Amino acid sequence: MKILFPFFLLAMTIANAWSQTDWTTWNNNYPKTDLKKIIEYEKAYADSVDKGLIKGNYYVRIDKYRFYATFTGEKRKIPADVKSSMIRVFKLTLDIEYLPTFKKNNTEYKFIVDGSEYWFPVQKVLEKPIKKELIKEDRVLLYCLFMNEHCSNGTLYNCFLISEFRKMTDDTQE
Repeated sequence: MKILFPFFLLAMTIANAWSQTDWTTWNNNYPKTDLKKIIEYEKAYADSVDKGLIKGNYYVRIDKYRFYATFTGEKRKIPADVKSSMIRVFKLTLDIEYLPTFKKNNTEYKFIVDGSEYWFPVQKVLEKPIKKELIKEDRVLLYCLFMNEHCSNGTLYNCFLISEFRKMTDDTQE
């Protein structure tokens, strides 16, 4: 039995190091950002397009970001126009093979970021963990796929699809 303990301890140490490395990699793939600045930038860019200062009148882009938010506990169905925009951006920028799975995302939750309210769609696979792990006023770190679309008619969609979340506690470190 004494011989097995060092092997068990080594296995647990390796597993812990692996999970820390995975989390660090995940964190690095989603740069920390100021949500309001992203939205302000996108609005300013769209205004430049609308005024003819930038060629073209339709564009999309995707990116990945992480930021802190406060969970309100409120949820609703993703509005049809927002979901349609997300699907258009997905088709133009991501692997079409995953579109059927992507289309299953139907719910969004309300969060507060820097005093402003936002509705963020969530991946279907995260709906149960959100219900189970979060309660109203929980502070979370959200990892989001940013999907931006500026339509020919001037409509601008800035959608932050929650890809992962991390509940923050007093002893949680980023």
